[in-house]
Amino acid sequence: MKNKITLLVLMIFSSITYSQLNISTDYREDLNWNQESEEWEDVSSSDDMTFFEFEDTSQNKMGIFIHRTDDISSAYLIKSHKYLEEYDWDAFDIVSDVGNKYRLVVKMPNEDSDGFLFFEYKNKDGSYRAVKHRIKTVWLTEDDESNTSDSEVQSDLYDGTFSFKEYFNEREDLDPIEGIWSLNCVWSFYDGSELLGKKNKEMISEWAIAYHDQTKYKVYGLEKESDFLAYFEKTAVDNFYNYNCQFSSPKWKSKSNVNLENNSVITYGYFVDDIYVKDYYGPEYSTSKSIYWDFTWVKKYPLSTNDNNSNSSNDNRDWNGGGTGFFIDQSGYLATNYHVVDDAKYIEIEFYRDGELQTHKVEVVKEDKNNDLAILKITDSDFEKFDALPYYFSTRVADVGEEVFALGYPLTNYLGKDIKFTDGKISSKTGYDGDIANYQTTTPIQPGNSGGPLFDYDGNLIAINAARFTHENSQNISYSIKSSYLKNLIDVLPINLRLPDNKDIKSLKLTEKIKVLSDYVVLIKIR
Repeated sequence: MKNKITLLVLMIFSSITYSQLNISTDYREDLNWNQESEEWEDVSSSDDMTFFEFEDTSQNKMGIFIHRTDDISSAYLIKSHKYLEEYDWDAFDIVSDVGNKYRLVVKMPNEDSDGFLFFEYKNKDGSYRAVKHRIKTVWLTEDDESNTSDSEVQSDLYDGTFSFKEYFNEREDLDPIEGIWSLNCVWSFYDGSELLGKKNKEMISEWAIAYHDQTKYKVYGLEKESDFLAYFEKTAVDNFYNYNCQFSSPKWKSKSNVNLENNSVITYGYFVDDIYVKDYYGPEYSTSKSIYWDFTWVKKYPLSTNDNNSNSSNDNRDWNGGGTGFFIDQSGYLATNYHVVDDAKYIEIEFYRDGELQTHKVEVVKEDKNNDLAILKITDSDFEKFDALPYYFSTRVADVGEEVFALGYPLTNYLGKDIKFTDGKISSKTGYDGDIANYQTTTPIQPGNSGGPLFDYDGNLIAINAARFTHENSQNISYSIKSSYLKNLIDVLPINLRLPDNKDIKSLKLTEKIKVLSDYVVLIKIR
């Protein structure tokens, strides 16, 4: 007869009650399937302590369980469940938060034998592997009594592989913060009050924020297993939330006030815990050092919380990230930032030519990681080269106070895919910490502007936009890489490029300059 604990597992997933089943394990085995002997063979084992939290989520119409270790927290979504009476265990088809499929068997312990959780999965080469966890303890957390009807219990969003997009389409009355988001982060490093440097990470990953309870919304990783547990919590003020996050490796907590702008951009920041700073610096740590994280989340889906079933399209939602680039040769060579295309498996560009939108595949032909530069080339055979490029490639050093302007594609999921103009002045001939490769400018730069051109008011290219600096009351502090460093990279190419040397637009009004130059600035999309 099925034991009482196993009945609780079946009750939770068959009836979808407001309960949480907790399982801890104390031993792990890694196994390979031997097709010849038709047996599982041990590969390795360890005394790993792990926790499994089977959560009810009838409000979300999806069954979830969380796997926690000291290093990571992984979410799994339950596609189907069967109780196999012959073996007295429960079998589940599950999908991880990054889309990987598994078969999970849960065998509860009894007086005669230990219980276990058994994960089975198929490798790309067709071989089978498994991970077996020995159950140590089992306990149940009860919440409010469920009022879920049978019809609600039977509906779910699983169709092959779980889709957060389908889930958000099915849900009604989404909170504005719910959706799929692209994460951007600026790291600022300090020694006391002195800024040592900064690191800009744009569109580094995708996350879903979804309903957890009446006041909280939980963060789910879509591209990688997270090492934290995070929630956005409502406040009495519209578009203002509290953010709470608990990291697992090393263990520390963070919290921040959060602004949601136009239901499409989340902004907040905080100084990280000293425990993390010690772990990051290692032997180079000192008590005066600190790290500040400045976050910008850009919504990718749904674009409107008032029309969740809208069929309106946005070509960018299926892309992992992007930025801006610009043509440096009439035969299809372009420049951008290295960090825009770093680790990209597929790159595509969009731009307007004679009023018609063109799309072309490109590849990276040269990189300069130190100066954050990359040169791309169009690989499509149907690309027709330009007669000439209508600007001048200048390597002179601009003066402090000189007026400049940028063209690019910032926050395309929020601001649209029309090219954007921003202007400002050269505020320093060096970047942070006296970096001679950069200018500091007052030109507003947002995620997506990276890799775009910076022109002087005569229409000459003088730099490549790279990053912005945001900290407390600082505004409009941006950094652009001097064009002379791009010229150095071009000079080491195995071919000679014909760099732009046209000054005809110098006499045009600024509005006319922008119209002419816009056709040679491209939106970069990557997978």
